[in-house]
Amino acid sequence: MDQPPHESRDSTTPFPKESDTNLSYVSQRKTKIEKSLQSLETLTDMDFHMKSARSNSKRSSLSSNSLTKSRHPILVFLDRTKEAIMASYVFKATLLVLGDDRTKILLWYLVMVSMHVIVTTVYVTSIWVVMPGIWVYNFLQLFVIIACLIAHGSAGSLSRIVQISIASGDIVRGRMTLPQLADFWTSGKRAPAYRVMTITRYVETIAILILIGSSIFFSWIDIESKIATGLCQPSIYENQSLPAGIDINQFVQGGIDYAEVYNYGLPFGDGLVGGWAGWPMSNPTNSFQIKGDGPVYVVQVLCDNGAPNPNIDYGIYTHIDSLLLSEDERGFMLRMTITYPANSVFDDVYNIYQNSSIVQDCTMLLTVSHGQITFHFDADQWEMITNGQIVDIMSPQQEFYAKQPSSISQYTAEAHRGFVMYEDKFQVLTLLKDAVLKAFKNASYAPSQGATFCNMLSEGTMPDGFYHTDTTFRGVATAVGAAAHFALMQFSATVPPVHCDYYGIKGSGMLHIPSSAIYMSAAGSVIACLMKAFEILWWFMSQNGIELHAYRRARRVFRHPLRLAIDAAELMVSGMDAGDREEDICDITTTKAIEELGEPRIVFGEDLVTREMEKGHLRIGEYGKVKSILKEKEYGTYKPSKHSEWEEFTWH
Repeated sequence: MDQPPHESRDSTTPFPKESDTNLSYVSQRKTKIEKSLQSLETLTDMDFHMKSARSNSKRSSLSSNSLTKSRHPILVFLDRTKEAIMASYVFKATLLVLGDDRTKILLWYLVMVSMHVIVTTVYVTSIWVVMPGIWVYNFLQLFVIIACLIAHGSAGSLSRIVQISIASGDIVRGRMTLPQLADFWTSGKRAPAYRVMTITRYVETIAILILIGSSIFFSWIDIESKIATGLCQPSIYENQSLPAGIDINQFVQGGIDYAEVYNYGLPFGDGLVGGWAGWPMSNPTNSFQIKGDGPVYVVQVLCDNGAPNPNIDYGIYTHIDSLLLSEDERGFMLRMTITYPANSVFDDVYNIYQNSSIVQDCTMLLTVSHGQITFHFDADQWEMITNGQIVDIMSPQQEFYAKQPSSISQYTAEAHRGFVMYEDKFQVLTLLKDAVLKAFKNASYAPSQGATFCNMLSEGTMPDGFYHTDTTFRGVATAVGAAAHFALMQFSATVPPVHCDYYGIKGSGMLHIPSSAIYMSAAGSVIACLMKAFEILWWFMSQNGIELHAYRRARRVFRHPLRLAIDAAELMVSGMDAGDREEDICDITTTKAIEELGEPRIVFGEDLVTREMEKGHLRIGEYGKVKSILKEKEYGTYKPSKHSEWEEFTWH
């Protein structure tokens, strides 16, 4: 059936029917296509290409102009600056050095070692460094964990570079098999350097866990720090003897009733050392300290074993008599004879309780000097300040230092050596000798608190309620220290007060870490660093004889696992062909192909087919079927970018 002729219509013409519209549209498209084909036939190939090129050039020019006009001048300036920097010789040379495997390995190793050293240093210095607040404790725990994670990450990056480097060298020299290449991507047991990497990784991980675990054992110890500067009464003495009418015997024994040895001095293995720093005239807190220069006395006592003497009987009294043996401008020596009442002494020589009086002789040497003393005071709610306790004592030039509670392991000979070169600066020797002789020359002391012993020598007793001949020196040293301390408390009240520093607990403190944790952390860090050093040395030795240009190309191939997969697939062809010969078609599997292929050595090099061509093709093939990579020859379609140094630097 013939189609009706096509008629044009204007806007006033009514729309045709649907069938007419379709026919009219097809006719119009057919006419346009025929005209286009006719016009193309009239053009030569050269005209077509010139017209297309002009069109593309025009569009490109318009696009470039519009892009340039739309960009901000600052962005254009930054891009030009970036290009200038990246094109400079210094920048490229720097990137070449930093992008080298040796540089990267060294930098990662230095980061790892630095983190281990920093963490170990934190552990060691925290033993003696005073910190401003407990926030440091929390910060250091977080810091240690972060530093350990950085060290662990650095070790991992180092191992990854070493492993890729060794794999690149092995595949260039034909020392790798196809199963080893497969295990390289899955970190399998046959991957190159697997054993060394596994051992060093385990050792380093254990060291990191020890470091992090040690931080869990951190504990906080509050430390006295300066809280104020106030007034205090200095250690100035105008009298050379005790004031008249003072019964020192009752004062001293009454004080010892409720005192500790620290009130009078620091206990030593054969005596004590004490002193006085000054009296506080304010109480900034209910517990504080004062540090200052003051008189120091060293008391050394040596006693015999004692002997029973039933002919002497002072009843319930403990009798003490003293004889001055020698004296000089620095001290004096006494022989003190102590008579204990019956049934009050345990004889440590015979291990029996003596039922008669015991006489024991002791020699006491008191030496006077001066030094730096720290006293601790407590104040109650009525602002009453107690007499305080000695915290530490130090000689003027720090030759000697003692503090509680560690002073018990020291001896007075150390104190004598530390203070013997310093004179009696505060002129208290005569005052101390007067107090000691009045307290212990022909004096008797009755028991108190329902005990069988007098409290004057209570430090010489044991919890069983008896004197012990082995510990008599403790009671004598404490009693002499109490008398000396009583004398030093007679400072002049008419001297104007001076400024001194008050110390107390104000948030400062120290970290306490068990010694075992420090030793384990240090040992773990050292072993981990040595293992990584061995890994680097092993890598360095494995790089001998590798041509750099071939090594870099092989390393670049490891960036593209798909490339390796394609080359490996070509190697599988022989295995598949071998499987093809099996009687059962089901045996033609990848597993069977791998079994048939075996473990031939593979090499990354130039394909034999392209050896004589201008451009070669690099691939992974069986040993003997590829040739070594030539330095000056071009291979494949790979061309280094304008900033190849940057690519080398940023690739891991």
